[in-house]
Amino acid sequence: MNKKNINLPPSAAMAGIHAATDNNRGVWKAPANISVSGIKKPAVDISHAQQEPINVDPASGKSINAIRVFTGKGTLVWGARTLAGNDQEWR
Repeated sequence: MNKKNINLPPSAAMAGIHAATDNNRGVWKAPANISVSGIKKPAVDISHAQQEPINVDPASGKSINAIRVFTGKGTLVWGARTLAGNDQEWR
């Protein structure tokens, strides 16, 4: 299996990262800047300029996290954004 390149959706890795963060740090800690281990690289490389428009939508406040590769740091979940938008109910 190690010799094959298999593209998988990020949902399973993100579920594991969320579960590990909740278990190790608590549910109040966002899984931001957490390393994604066991992968070669994301299928799509996202630059800072490409991520900028999905960081924050000023009207709705909704944002999307990205899985990005950083030189010297590896592959990280980049950001602690939420689709809750400008909603304050989570508080």
